[in-house]
Amino acid sequence: MKRKLISFLGNSVYKPCIYEFRGAQANQSQFVQLAILELLAKNGMEIDELYVFLTEGAKKKNWENSPEQVGLKEELERRFPRLKVIPEHIGSTQSEEENWKLFDQLIGVIDSEDEVFFDITNGFRSLPILAISVNQYAKVLKKSRLGLVLYGCFENNKSVAPIIDITSMITLMDWSVGVDNYLETGESSLLADLTKQEAKRIMCSSDEQDEAGLKLRQEIVELRRLTDQMDAFDRSIRTVRGQTVLEEIGKLRLALKEAQKLEAQAVKPLEKLLSQVEGKLQQFNGDPVMDLYEVAQWCYRHRLYQQGYTFLQENLITAVCIALEKDPSEKNTRYLIPRAIHIVLRKKCIDQWEEQDLAQQEKVEELVSFLSPLRTLLKSYDALTDFRNNINHAGMKENPVSYPAFSKMLSKLVEDMRPFFEQVSADSKISKHSATVLKKE
Repeated sequence: MKRKLISFLGNSVYKPCIYEFRGAQANQSQFVQLAILELLAKNGMEIDELYVFLTEGAKKKNWENSPEQVGLKEELERRFPRLKVIPEHIGSTQSEEENWKLFDQLIGVIDSEDEVFFDITNGFRSLPILAISVNQYAKVLKKSRLGLVLYGCFENNKSVAPIIDITSMITLMDWSVGVDNYLETGESSLLADLTKQEAKRIMCSSDEQDEAGLKLRQEIVELRRLTDQMDAFDRSIRTVRGQTVLEEIGKLRLALKEAQKLEAQAVKPLEKLLSQVEGKLQQFNGDPVMDLYEVAQWCYRHRLYQQGYTFLQENLITAVCIALEKDPSEKNTRYLIPRAIHIVLRKKCIDQWEEQDLAQQEKVEELVSFLSPLRTLLKSYDALTDFRNNINHAGMKENPVSYPAFSKMLSKLVEDMRPFFEQVSADSKISKHSATVLKKE
């Protein structure tokens, strides 16, 4: 992996200037490339290779020596003798065809896992858009990483000019892709990765002694806590962690609430994107029984069909445990609830019970008593069991189910089971209210 700076040299007359970046100043120079190399080194980002893209006119006017000035080539050799400098010659006209040629040239200088910096001070007006496109494409094709995107803001009547870091505006596209991916699929690893990169950038660029810098650091910590929690929730869904998924939802809602208080400019553009995430989480209202149901709904909406079938059946059992105030993780209880459902659905009299049910008659009777009024709401339970077994056994059964059928049936089952969860939620609240009243008496 190398740290590369991609820069552009025009054919204008450049005046000497003192450039500054992150509180440091470079030696006076008419070429912004010299200042950027110096200032990046002062900030611990020494460049390994510099690629200067230039037209034939720029080569004659500013790259090579002329009677009027020492060219950029000699200045680089003198001030950065160990730096590898590669001039890249480009056409002087702008057209769709020339832009594609330039795109190919830019991609060609980026190697696998390079960290790429862009200087877009000089050159064609289309360069910012081209830099964005190259960055996005190289990240996918070559797993490169964006360093900084810099612009030297020179003004004729000023001897000192800032070098502006516009990286956050470029990475906003990445954030948009990350949030869109999360909204569509529930997968949040891209957002977590982006936050880590942003945190690293802010920790390097901000001053913790400065009030604004300290605030920025505190806020990026909150943003990272949010995306880490989004990732934790996503992983608990994808690995079907029934004992922790509700806890992860609660943590996520809290982290989102804190993140929405962010005010710093570096993360301000994310405010509207975060509101989209908030809307997505509104289906979880804090009711433990209904939130269990919404987990299965979440899986269906994000095409996590195997997780959806598993959560729907297992969370149905957990909902009964909550209503009867039993430990949802107790193995025997979870074993008996499906057996009681089997009895209720088939209206079995006690003399028709199987031996293992009679062995725990008192416990099974309690469950049957609770579930009997809900019998019509459990009409799809057998289908749920069949489809769950089929998907979890990789279809290695007679009459394997096709992929489209899994999607269609999960949609139906999620809809069919909603009234059951709603009734169990209501029964659970009534039970707890009655217990509270009796306790007061």
